[in-house]
Amino acid sequence: MAETSRQEQNLRVAIIGGGISGLTAAQQLASLGYDDVVIFEEDTDVGGKIKTFEYEERPYELGALIFNHECPNVLQLAYRYGQPYFAAGKPLLIEQDGTVLTYQELIKQRYGYLSFLAAAYRMLYGRISHPHERDLGFANQDPCLFRPMEEFADVHHIEAATDCIDSFLTGCGYGYYEDIPALYLMKLAPVILKELIASGLSIGEHQGWSIFQNGWQEICRQMAGDLVVRLSSPVTQIRRAGANDVEITANGVTERFGRVILAMPLDEALKFLDATPLEQDLFQRIRYHRYLVTLVEGEGLFTASFKAHVTIDSIGHINFIVQPYADRPVFQLYQLLGQNLKVADALTLAQQDIAKINGKITKIITQKEWRYFPHVTMQDLSHGYYDLLESMQGNNDTYYIGAILSFETVEQTAAYAKDLITRNFGRVRLRATDLAPQRYAGDGKYNQARSEQLRSIERRI
Repeated sequence: MAETSRQEQNLRVAIIGGGISGLTAAQQLASLGYDDVVIFEEDTDVGGKIKTFEYEERPYELGALIFNHECPNVLQLAYRYGQPYFAAGKPLLIEQDGTVLTYQELIKQRYGYLSFLAAAYRMLYGRISHPHERDLGFANQDPCLFRPMEEFADVHHIEAATDCIDSFLTGCGYGYYEDIPALYLMKLAPVILKELIASGLSIGEHQGWSIFQNGWQEICRQMAGDLVVRLSSPVTQIRRAGANDVEITANGVTERFGRVILAMPLDEALKFLDATPLEQDLFQRIRYHRYLVTLVEGEGLFTASFKAHVTIDSIGHINFIVQPYADRPVFQLYQLLGQNLKVADALTLAQQDIAKINGKITKIITQKEWRYFPHVTMQDLSHGYYDLLESMQGNNDTYYIGAILSFETVEQTAAYAKDLITRNFGRVRLRATDLAPQRYAGDGKYNQARSEQLRSIERRI
């Protein structure tokens, strides 16, 4: 770990946002010796899109839900705070007519095991397994990943693998293959595919997905207990006055800090940030999905995804049903909504979907709609959006973390936040370009080539 000078440790650091990225960043700063770090959180509790709802003395997740053994940062938190977890229910698939299948049955019927395994091998170990695909963040990526996932899979002949996990990815709120760039979905698709293969090899016995027994938000609260977190403290102004001089106003009080870390939706930061023209332009380009989570009591329901609801014309229909506890008839329903669909209409569609499997909703417990999965268009990707955004890290004593820079999972956002702090707040400044292959260093004059490229990107953006 990079050492930190005493002068740097004396800097006050403000973090805007008490979600997992902000909490992780604060923990990492503390590990580097920074002892004056303040998190400003506008909500009455920490967690951000980690939101646990208590019902009949059981925790139910309205935000983050599952994790597996490929989430080292999550597992580290579980160990550190002694948080137990249990295996999630084995998911099934529901066809358009209500037919219920296992994933293994789907593979056998549609592709056959050999075709599936060949596609899975190409996806996991073939030439499309670009090294940058595994990097933290999205900068310096191969342009072929900017294509829609549907086109990307077709070009690389991996449809037999990706089609078997499309309902899982859509169900998790990441959109549709025909619309979302492969750059995003390939962050998680290999993990899901590996779990599917492991399940098949164990004849369905393997289940690698887990759920926290006490709820995700309890971990966030324990993290906050080790830090300085100001709840109910919406920031109303950030003024970056000069080197090591950042004025932050919250609840009518203005304080000075040496650095500020935006751990929140960057487009929302425009409401109070003295944004540069470039920040304004980049942040306004961020797009979201409307993602609805409904907690219900029901009959005849089970953990499953709807295989037919993986295209844009199925917007509003149920994508995922989750039953966290086998002994309770309580279920989480997940639905991607269009821009104009009313929540009441989404409930009607959900009831229609459930009727196909002879189930019914007997009680609506609560609902939560999210602005979920921040991303940008394929055109912005091709114009170098992330290369430019990453080049701005540290300008005006400002850093950016969160889902837009890392992907909308707890593991990815935590890993990115930890890495950014380590690289930028130690005595030795490590650049992202020091840790990744220097794609633009063909003539050996990396810095000059990089500067010219970024100026070109800024003109296109």
